[in-house]
Amino acid sequence: MSKYSHKANLEELYFITTLTGFMKEVQKQIQIGYKYYFENKFEYTKLKDVLGRLDEDYHVCESSDDRWHRQQENKVSVQLIMFYHGGDIVHFVLLAREGINGSKNHNFFKTLKPKDATLGHQRFTLNQYMLIRCNKQSYELKDQNIHVPAVRGQWSYGLQKTYIEEIKSNFTQYLKLNDTYHLNQLYKSLTKLIAFGKVRTNYVNLRIFMAREINIRLKADKFFKTTIAGDFYNMPEKLPILKGIKIPIVNAKINLV
Repeated sequence: MSKYSHKANLEELYFITTLTGFMKEVQKQIQIGYKYYFENKFEYTKLKDVLGRLDEDYHVCESSDDRWHRQQENKVSVQLIMFYHGGDIVHFVLLAREGINGSKNHNFFKTLKPKDATLGHQRFTLNQYMLIRCNKQSYELKDQNIHVPAVRGQWSYGLQKTYIEEIKSNFTQYLKLNDTYHLNQLYKSLTKLIAFGKVRTNYVNLRIFMAREINIRLKADKFFKTTIAGDFYNMPEKLPILKGIKIPIVNAKINLV
């Protein structure tokens, strides 16, 4: 018998089945104000119990209309985004939005330790990716001391600084050792990055860094040949623009049948 008696309305819950789709959905919700988040995971076999508890504590089965009315009443609204593509583990993110007048009176803030995606040290990260706000949260009217909030935040995933520094360090080491094999593996990994807007910028900058290091080596070492640098010159100058991202979903109720 289930430990939790509350039953979630699974018609309102679904799994996202691709990593890109999951990342895009998190980005979409943060853009519209669900900036507070809490990440966790659970075993798939505990799905019914976990969803029941999450809905009982945080009302994650509410419809979009319910959440809108809740915010207009100055109440916190919470969303649940789950990522599952088979296997034993379901990953999820709880995202919360304050009431229209800033209220945080909700179990989400009382029982969890959520992060604020708008703060630099609390940004949403996944693997080597980091979600970054591209425009300012507010702007000033010219010649007037009036701050106007941005209608909608513009967000994009970029590469984490630690990942960028690791790529640069590995590249420099492989180049120094004339390690063509590992250089080619490094290039290959970069061309397979998910090409969100900021990632494309990071890729271009990394490629410029590599080109500069190769040119320095060519000038300093007469025995060094471009062939030692491997497939660098076969790398695309830019990653292709990521368009029309689909968010494939499966209703959670189907997975309990």
